Amino acid sequence: MLDRFLPQASELQKKHLLKQQGERYRRAELHRVRAFAGVRDLFARLKQEGCAVGIATTCKQDELAAYDQSVQALDLADAIACGDDTRHGKPDPALYRLALAKLGLAETCRAMAVAIVPTMPSQLKRSVCRQPGC
Repeated sequence: MLDRFLPQASELQKKHLLKQQGERYRRAELHRVRAFAGVRDLFARLKQEGCAVGIATTCKQDELAAYDQSVQALDLADAIACGDDTRHGKPDPALYRLALAKLGLAETCRAMAVAIVPTMPSQLKRSVCRQPGC
């Protein structure tokens, strides 16, 4: 995103801005994060139905514990791909593809993404699912 808004900025400047933003977010916002009601119940139901549950999140590994205090569902995940694992975050397909790979799913049309924050579903579908019939 910084490439779009600050095309003239150097990579070092962008890294510095991202680091500052991350520190500010952890300090001022992370403790206020709340999951939508029913996330754990949804994951549990999916597991009961025989579905594998993967989490694709742009957060860093060290933030997962803070999020799980609200979500209380990480223990139900069969695979987790987080921001530390890829170079680009969502909606870039790399994070989703990594989660699918960790789940052992080669067919993206057998997967479903459920967002807990607003996303652009058409952009997600275009970027991840390229097989006919998807």
